[in-house]
Amino acid sequence: MLSLKIRARGQSALFAGVLLAIFMPFISIVGLGPTQFLHFEQLSLQAQNYLPLLTWASHFPLLITLYSGLEALPFLSIIALPHTLRRVVFGEKGAVSQWMGIAGMVIFAGITLVNATLLLAYSGQITAMSSAAQSAAGAQFRIISVNESLFTDSIGGLLLALWLWLINFPLVRLPGLERLAGIAGLLASALFAAAAAFAIYAPESSHQGLVGLTLALFGIWLALVGVLLINRSVALGEDFHPPATADEVSDGSVIAEDDTLRA
Repeated sequence: MLSLKIRARGQSALFAGVLLAIFMPFISIVGLGPTQFLHFEQLSLQAQNYLPLLTWASHFPLLITLYSGLEALPFLSIIALPHTLRRVVFGEKGAVSQWMGIAGMVIFAGITLVNATLLLAYSGQITAMSSAAQSAAGAQFRIISVNESLFTDSIGGLLLALWLWLINFPLVRLPGLERLAGIAGLLASALFAAAAAFAIYAPESSHQGLVGLTLALFGIWLALVGVLLINRSVALGEDFHPPATADEVSDGSVIAEDDTLRA
């Protein structure tokens, strides 16, 4: 049963990794590219008012909903992964690292969905506003969006950076796929930390390229970890098998089980 659970966690990690590393960049190019999203985002940054972005969003509510949902899905689908990796790497120790990973994922997924909801709400209202009210709404949404990005990239990013470092540092000492996953995890940790530092230093500047690269490398690491867990699920399930209790030994249940296996 435990080996099946580990295998399922590995499959979730592989799914999330492919989504982040391949599918999301593809959607950004094919889905967002033709809508001139980057152009309107740049106009908003130059004007220090997000009215151009709200105007763009008012024409593509379905695309925003789909893209934001797919962006949050990888983090939600691997919310139990930190617990599994804690057991694999540290055994019963490492509870702090586990909760760092969970908190970072919740922040990334939660803020993504909150930002999309607010973007849809603001963009749905501006068409009925006067020019002055539209400008005020753009300025207000800019403040909200900048603070959300700052919180996500700094707090969420640092939590994920620390979690990735703690989990992957022991893996680079091992041979084979474990070392490859460990190296990818440490690189992703460094990029999360760099994105957090950039967000803190220049919160109003666009650093979507760095964030995109970070998430893509995080996706590659997830895919490697997923393959690793799938391939090692049986062996890891046996390693986690709890020791027999004194009652089980005394009533012969363990002996009976061993006799069955031998038969």
